[in-house]
Amino acid sequence: MGLREYEASQRLCHHASSFDANAFYSLLMATIREAGSDELELLEDAFPEVVRELRQRYNAPGGIIEGDRFSHEDKLQWIK
Repeated sequence: MGLREYEASQRLCHHASSFDANAFYSLLMATIREAGSDELELLEDAFPEVVRELRQRYNAPGGIIEGDRFSHEDKLQWIK
């Protein structure tokens, strides 16, 4: 890690917070997606619920899982 990673983290936080009230979890899920096996193990130890939800959503059609407040039709409208 170094200055470039620090500066990139600043840009990511700025952009994520401008479109998502839950930017922390959005960035965490993105990190989990890109993690190598060693990093994934550490992330899973620290955030087991987030890893579990990401796996559920990854395997669910459209990422929609039981309990979501959007129906499939609502999601299609939201994407447009």
